[in-house]
Amino acid sequence: MNSGLSPDGKILAITKSGENRIRLLSLSGEPARELVLKNWNTFSSVDWAADSRGLFVTSNPTGWRSSLLYVDLNGKTRSVASQECVAYLGNRIPKRKVRRHPSTHHE
Repeated sequence: MNSGLSPDGKILAITKSGENRIRLLSLSGEPARELVLKNWNTFSSVDWAADSRGLFVTSNPTGWRSSLLYVDLNGKTRSVASQECVAYLGNRIPKRKVRRHPSTHHE
């Protein structure tokens, strides 16, 4: 299980490995919500964007490709970056190449 408190201190985001959803628990009395991420699961981290309007989560469902996702508070998801991994003596080490998606890369 992974969790993160929004920078404004109003929402706690919680993920469980193997699930495709993020639970959003309001600390100000609002009802809890769930964001269901289609085609993504096995989250290994959850971190809030600085403006508290979205989350960055990492997903590695196959064990061979890790993706960094941006998820807005309506559940809209886009891949920000991905990285392939190779097996080495039972451990996974990243290849040196990181693929950034052109729609999110800014100079």
